[in-house]
Amino acid sequence: MSARSRLGAIALVLVALAWLVATRDKFEGRTFGYDFVAFYCGASVAVAGADPYRTEPLRSCEHRAGRQFRSDSRLVVPAPLPGYAFALVAPLTRLPYPLALALWSALLVFSYVVCVVTLVRLTGLSPPIVTAATILSLGVVSLVLGQLVPIALAALCLAARALERERPYETAAWSTLAMLEPHLAFPAIVAIFVARPATRAPLLAGLGALGAISLGLGAALNLEYLTQVLHAQVASEIARADQLSPIALAYRAGLNEDSAVALGSLTYALAAALGVTLGIAAARRSGAAAALVVVPPAIALLGAPYVHVQHLAFALPAALFLFGRTEWKTPALLAIFLLAIPLVVPYDATPLVPFAALIVALLAHELAKLSAPRSAALGLVAGALVFWIAASLAPHVPPPPSAYAGIAGSDPAQASWRILIAAGFHDDVPLLMALALPVWTALVALAVAAASLRPKAA
Repeated sequence: MSARSRLGAIALVLVALAWLVATRDKFEGRTFGYDFVAFYCGASVAVAGADPYRTEPLRSCEHRAGRQFRSDSRLVVPAPLPGYAFALVAPLTRLPYPLALALWSALLVFSYVVCVVTLVRLTGLSPPIVTAATILSLGVVSLVLGQLVPIALAALCLAARALERERPYETAAWSTLAMLEPHLAFPAIVAIFVARPATRAPLLAGLGALGAISLGLGAALNLEYLTQVLHAQVASEIARADQLSPIALAYRAGLNEDSAVALGSLTYALAAALGVTLGIAAARRSGAAAALVVVPPAIALLGAPYVHVQHLAFALPAALFLFGRTEWKTPALLAIFLLAIPLVVPYDATPLVPFAALIVALLAHELAKLSAPRSAALGLVAGALVFWIAASLAPHVPPPPSAYAGIAGSDPAQASWRILIAAGFHDDVPLLMALALPVWTALVALAVAAASLRPKAA
């Protein structure tokens, strides 16, 4: 990039930041950390010896600690985490919630930086390219929500790096931490276990340690999580407009809820098996052990029963890795473009418009090798698309407090969550279903890229 191009890029970034300030009213600051308040309170309840999967005392803690709720709200945000995930958050529960949220946010930013640095080393791509491809889908979305994704994905990236350096115990340690997002980390662990015998004992030890930590909550709560909570959470989300799982599509097509949730187990098993198979084959053909770690989670997304926009970040390491390792770059390049801009977001994305334009323009110029004018034009189209989507989404009107009147404290936390989704997450179904098509296209393109991997000539 020439000096003139760098100065132009800096000027555009400043313009984008000015736009962000001008549209700051579009961001509802009270919702920052919307998911973290559930994690914080779930861990607080678990540490106190109560059930973190029930309406009470989870709801009382959330309304006391967080600022995410109206004064008359009776909503509880579920915390469908395994016991070992609560153990990670538990030390923060000793702190006041605002300080805990600040430290958690700092941890997410640090995890994102680790992801970028590690992916630069794994892929051979430049830091600006890796940052552009990941900053919105992995960085901004998870930071706003206070999600676990950056921590789990940083752990997976570090596991891939350790595996390439033939460090089986380090690989197992990072893979174990990645189980904070178990439905996406587990396929990678299976691929590593099958293809690298030296990792088997430490992987089993790591998974055993997670089981032992979870049992600290008691056998009954672990049984409740496995037999009730997972099913209840998937079922409560199945009608949500921005739910990207195949079973949500099947439900909208007319399949009843129980059948759709049962179908999710099958689609996940098939997609995870395909991911493991493609990851092992890609590692063998490319000679890069990292494929065992980054490919399976991306392909597992094709059949996962629970997929929100933040989970799509798990496909980006595979897209960047395959782009950097193969002669035929088109499928991976397509996936990078389609995944870099999170179109299916549960909030007003107007402040992100110029950043989406900048990202697409940079990727088009640096990866697709388009001319500067064509890259700029493509970026403007992307920005206009994000603006149109934000303007087209219907406002989500929460249900009145009386809607939750029949929910008892002993009911699962998902009981009130169902009411919220039924009231406010269905108006945009046609639009968001259409926006899911680029996501599915990207994931299929990654499967094609992994299956047809042709290593670059030496």
